[in-house]
Amino acid sequence: MRKSELKKNHTPFDDAVVRYRTFMEKIIGAQRVISTAQEKRDVAESVLLRLCAHWESFVDEHIVDCVNCDPSGLSEHFGVNIPRHPSWELCHALIIGDGYTDFRSFADLKGKSKKLLPDESGQLI
Repeated sequence: MRKSELKKNHTPFDDAVVRYRTFMEKIIGAQRVISTAQEKRDVAESVLLRLCAHWESFVDEHIVDCVNCDPSGLSEHFGVNIPRHPSWELCHALIIGDGYTDFRSFADLKGKSKKLLPDESGQLI
């Protein structure tokens, strides 16, 4: 079974950042439709929320891909035998399941990553 390519998730996220940055540059320069500072802040806030959603998807995918590449850390954490070459779907089910993954902070994300992922993959987050 082919292993996940860790860099593939970066492209959609990087593209979203560029797209929203370009959009915000247009908004900041707009003087007719979005003219007040408050309106510009409102639009900027919605753009930031969209970027947060993209970031969340990126992190979820990246963690699943890291486990797909090397499931040893997760296997040890759960105390179960995970196949050496698990499917992406199995990795997704083990990490995400059917619930919402909540990281309270970046430190929380790093801490959970260190517990579940091999040493080399934790550096990618």
